[in-house]
Amino acid sequence: MKAYITLLWLISCLSVSAQTADEISSTLSDLYNAGNYGEVISLSDKAIKTDSLNVGGYILRSLALQGAKKYIESLDACDAGLNMFPNNSDLCTTKGTLLVEYSAFDEGIKWHNLAYNYAQNDSAKLRVLVNRSAAFSMVRRFDEAYEDLMEAYKIDSNDIGVCINLGGVMDEIGKGDSTLYYFYRVLEIDSTNIDIYNNIGFKLQNMGDHKGAIVCFDKILEASSGEGGADAFAFSNRSYSKLQIGDTKGAMEDINQSIKLYPLNSWAYRNKGLIYVAMGKNDKACEQFMEALEKGFTQMYGDEVVKLYKTYCLN
Repeated sequence: MKAYITLLWLISCLSVSAQTADEISSTLSDLYNAGNYGEVISLSDKAIKTDSLNVGGYILRSLALQGAKKYIESLDACDAGLNMFPNNSDLCTTKGTLLVEYSAFDEGIKWHNLAYNYAQNDSAKLRVLVNRSAAFSMVRRFDEAYEDLMEAYKIDSNDIGVCINLGGVMDEIGKGDSTLYYFYRVLEIDSTNIDIYNNIGFKLQNMGDHKGAIVCFDKILEASSGEGGADAFAFSNRSYSKLQIGDTKGAMEDINQSIKLYPLNSWAYRNKGLIYVAMGKNDKACEQFMEALEKGFTQMYGDEVVKLYKTYCLN
């Protein structure tokens, strides 16, 4: 591991002026995939000063800033890219995705719409359709999400993002029997895709198979780099299944780790509130339910937490 980190450090110190924009973008991609967000930001800073950053470089810079929890700066990076490359579909859908993740749902969808209008080929359209379907799902516009995904599926039925999002929307449109089909299809396409076990585990969880769900979440965390992303959701989901089998202590440890990795996830606060209810600490539960509501739970997931708040906090 030390050799790998050292190699990345040496790569990031290469003279920007000696590299083409494509070479810089490739280096940034390697650094980003390794979780070296600070190095991506530093190298892209140098590239910007020499006008050596292409569209992909701006996108990677934006995503690295997000990974470093510099949320406003991540949007600024998208805007800087759009100033250089106006009407670029990939930059627009990246900005839309970031806005949705930051709970600016309507604004995010507007950027996805722009991205679709600017898409110049099927590949670009597919990227937008996958991202926009996720945005629609997060504001419970499931029929529109399904329409986007079926259009994307016609473009490429082997696209992993399409299959993941299709599996995620099936329960919501009354086709839950097909959910696991699409999730397991992801493993058929790419058996190394560990993150899909989060989706499989969540489906098993909803079916009441909490031990099976925990096995799935364990697979993710065993392969984890500890950087966040899927890890945060795995910790959150595993915490709920641990709660359901009576492991309150383990549930609390998991949910605290989830919130540390991704503090914007309203679902995690719902889970923490339920843990406090199980512990008989309703005052603390109410604080968590309110946090979930303030972070947009109702808009994303429905009125469950509103009902929980009325039950435990208004008596």
